[in-house]
This record gives sequence, C-alpha cells and structure tokens, in this order.
Amino acid sequence: MKRITFGALTGLLAAATILPIFASPVYAGTGKGMEISPLTVDEVRSPGESFQKIITLRNLTTSDVTATAAIHNFTSSDDTGTPQIDLKDTEADTSFSMRDWVQDIPDVHIKKGEAVKIPVSITVPLNAEAGGHYGAILFTLTADTDGSNNTQVALGASIGTLFLIRVTGNIVEKLSIDGFYTLNAKGDRTPMLDSGPINFVVRLKNSGSVHEKPEGNITVTDMFGRKVGTVVVNDKSGNVLPGSIRRYDQQLTNKSLFGVYTANLTLVYANGQKLNRTMHFVVIPWQLIVMVVLGLLIGLYLLRGWLRHYRASIIKQVRQSRK
Repeated sequence: MKRITFGALTGLLAAATILPIFASPVYAGTGKGMEISPLTVDEVRSPGESFQKIITLRNLTTSDVTATAAIHNFTSSDDTGTPQIDLKDTEADTSFSMRDWVQDIPDVHIKKGEAVKIPVSITVPLNAEAGGHYGAILFTLTADTDGSNNTQVALGASIGTLFLIRVTGNIVEKLSIDGFYTLNAKGDRTPMLDSGPINFVVRLKNSGSVHEKPEGNITVTDMFGRKVGTVVVNDKSGNVLPGSIRRYDQQLTNKSLFGVYTANLTLVYANGQKLNRTMHFVVIPWQLIVMVVLGLLIGLYLLRGWLRHYRASIIKQVRQSRK
C-alpha cells in the first residue's frame, strides 16, 4: 500500500460549490477575465488506460487573449478543506500525483466573448498505484496590447479544473471519526451552551488510499427522547482526501432550547460502510435565568417596600382614629 504522507489533502471537492481556490490571484468557475467548465473531473480508470476530457474556456475580457495551461499538484492548508495549489511543484511525495499523466496542452488563442473547447489527454501508467491521484490544470490568460509592439500583458489571474482519478486495484477505503463536538458563540469547544442555534463540528480522518465523500445526518433528541431536529452532514458534497483530516461545520437552527440533549451522528461512505458517534450537550440560557431571578428579586424588594409603606399607613390611620 502507498505511503500516505501527502499532507493535509482535504476535500476542496464540492463540484458545484468550489470557491476561489488557488494561490493569489487565481479563480475557479468565473474568474477575472475568464470562465471555465467543468470545475471538477472525477474519474475511475484502470492502469494503462488513456482517456480524454474536454475543458471549455470562455473569454470574458474585451480583447483577444491567449490561454496557457500548466499542470500542478494540489494540497490543503488546513482541516477546513481550503485548497492550495503547489505552483512550484515542490511537494516531495508524489504518491497521489497525476501531474505527469497529462499530455502537454498547447496555448490556445481565444477571441473576446468566444468559448473554446480544449481537449485534455491523460494516460494512466501501467504501474500506477491503486487509489486516488490528484492534480489541477490551470489556465493563465495574456492579452495582446493594442499598441504597435508585440508585448503581451498578463491579466493577473488563473483559473483551473481539478482532476480526481481513482485507479482501480487493491484500494483501501477507511474513514474514522476524529472528533464530534459543539461550539459556543465564541467558537470554543464545549458541551455547555446558553442558547441555539447549535454549531456542530464533525472531523473525519481518511486513512485509506482514495478520496471519500461521506453522507449522513446528525439527529438531535431531548431528555425525553423526543426528536428536536436533523442536520445534514456534508451538504456540499465535499471529499476527504487520503492522508487528511476534513472538518465539516453544521448547524441546528433551533433557537428555543433548554435542557440536556443527545446528538447521534450517522455517516455512510464507500458504498455502505457506516460510522456512528453519540454525544450529549446541555443548553441552559443562564442570561435569561439571571434576568428572571434579578426581576424576581427586584419585585420582592419592591413588594417588601410597598408592604412596609402600607403597614405604616395603616398604623398611622389607627393612631389617628384613637385621638
């Protein structure tokens, strides 16, 4: 089995929801001057197999441009899945790389407003290790100036498509729950909360050799076993890449909560493998309780003062009646 040391390769892989992901200034989806499709390519291939994918680039600038392609590895900077392209290709461990599998892509001239289809040819080596292999194809635009010289001006942005290739063979699929807990309004980890909404954190560790896309729910019940609500986990379909820990932040939107609650986490991945974890948290709106107690104390103090005043007035009236 391959040695998993490729850093925190976490899932930037929500295909329909990828944010600006690359080193500054780089964009995905619609960027500065260009638009790309698809954002993500996820393929299952065999060793020795060749295939081709089509990437569509649209020129959104007001001049003709030239698109130059580059193939890079990518990693993740933290457990939230924030991606980072290895623009210098300095990553020592290439176990998960597919950078060398892509044939050279020639520069493409694109007229203003035009969309062009760019074929990308990929060959999986015969000796490719089974499991996940990852890469990003970035396109950078340059525009001809309207002056008399031939100088080109960089538009200062790149845009890219992410490639996830699952190579068939002896694949290890192993996810585990690294953490399941709640956060307070300050973002601190604690089971003692003072109000809703309830912010859950689910941390998953991938010890396998291929990316996984877990799906599941958090079911919350009160101290009497009554269902309070259900939270979908990984609602943006993010992947957990091998050798990484991915954090999913989910929220139960209920605000009116009080007492002890149980949260049951149930996840499914890899065509049926299940993960389960149970935790308890307490919601005590102490600020409201303090205000109520203070209100009662103030009420009792005012009532006591009124009773004293009332008693004094009665005594005064009795004394005056005796005169």
